[in-house]
Parts: sequence; structure tokens; C-alpha cells
Amino acid sequence: MSGLTAITLPQSIPFPVTIISILCRTGETIPKHKTLFKYNYWCYQ
Repeated sequence: MSGLTAITLPQSIPFPVTIISILCRTGETIPKHKTLFKYNYWCYQ
């Protein structure tokens, strides 16, 4: 899962920006990975 590794970025970069970057990179829709990102968000917080 390269998308998961993409989330692990320096805290200097806002999480929302990280999500957008991943979505643009993978070209997937937000609703499709909303749960995945939301889960990872709480996990890293």
C-alpha cells in the first residue's frame, strides 16, 4: 500500500494536504478512501 506510506510524512506538512496529494497521485475518489484516511488520521494523531 504505497498510499499508506505516503501518509507518513513530516508533521510540517498538514494532514489535509497529504490526503490531497495522495488522492491526486493515485487518482482515486475521496469517498472511496474516506474511511481509510479517517482511520489513519486518528491513528497518527
